[in-house]
Amino acid sequence: MQKLLHYSKLLMILFLVTGLFSCERLTELYRLNESTRSMDAKGHDKKGKDKTEDPCGEPVIIRLVSTEDLAYSPANVIVTNDDEFLTVKFEVTERGWNFDMIYLQVGPLDHVPLIDDGTYPAFWDFDYQWADEPVASYTFQLSLADLDDCVNILAQARVTDGANNMPTWSEGINPDWTEGPFYTYYCVEICNVSPSGTEAGQTEDNPDVTKDYSGDDKDDDDEDDDDDD
Repeated sequence: MQKLLHYSKLLMILFLVTGLFSCERLTELYRLNESTRSMDAKGHDKKGKDKTEDPCGEPVIIRLVSTEDLAYSPANVIVTNDDEFLTVKFEVTERGWNFDMIYLQVGPLDHVPLIDDGTYPAFWDFDYQWADEPVASYTFQLSLADLDDCVNILAQARVTDGANNMPTWSEGINPDWTEGPFYTYYCVEICNVSPSGTEAGQTEDNPDVTKDYSGDDKDDDDEDDDDDD
């Protein structure tokens, strides 16, 4: 009887240990699966923040093109903003490719780091960088408080299929740089806009009038006129 109880306890311990191992293993596999799909710069970049807002205006989509064949694009850069952050998302569009290195520069064109002779961007010195296990997408969120209203966006990213690597540049304007790097001009979209196209807090006739979309948006002059009547 004692032997039976002893074996029963051993079986119970074995069952619990196996179950814990299985749960941990499944969790680890889930994390690995997640890491191959998408990753956000939440906490990774000092300017990143865990924040999800609807973007203002339409997204600007910039193709990432192969440095060897500018007609081939395996991925896009999608740029949006809300009222606090500029969001720059790198997203693979061709099956089989993933990002393993990303370099991003956002700001004035004269702030783009260049090699000594000035003919090529020194992307390894760009302000925002990421390198890790391959992922299908990666997102940077930058505070608008640190940026001008209009900025230049320049990106270099490497995609890999596990056996081959392909460097890419963001498509756009090339100011006589060699080997195909480009930049794109982006102006921050105004978020709070009335249906007439004026900013919230303004009217077409009087941009200084505070506008209340509840309907009670009269200015002081209108109220005075009503009093006179």
